[in-house]
Amino acid sequence: MLDAISSPTPLSAAATSQTWSHTCTGADILVVGVSTNGVTTVQSVTYNAVSLSPVSGGAIDDGANVRTELFYLIAPAAGAHNVVVTMNASSKFHAGARSFTD
Repeated sequence: MLDAISSPTPLSAAATSQTWSHTCTGADILVVGVSTNGVTTVQSVTYNAVSLSPVSGGAIDDGANVRTELFYLIAPAAGAHNVVVTMNASSKFHAGARSFTD
């Protein structure tokens, strides 16, 4: 069952990281997706300073224009905490978070 959805303000220029608040209300899992221009990769994703794990097989790219990666955290802390996405190089990217219960 969906617990919450959040995303940062879309970037207007390239950046190496982006931070936004996400509120979990007793969620069982938090999933964060990141889409980039080009082949820039995600260096790390954290929630409440805890690292998320990459989803096995969760990275897809076309080799030139678009790359998408998925990350997850089991039993994320309840409450409003920051999601921080850090890229391996400056890039224009978009990210979003969803938490689920049950």
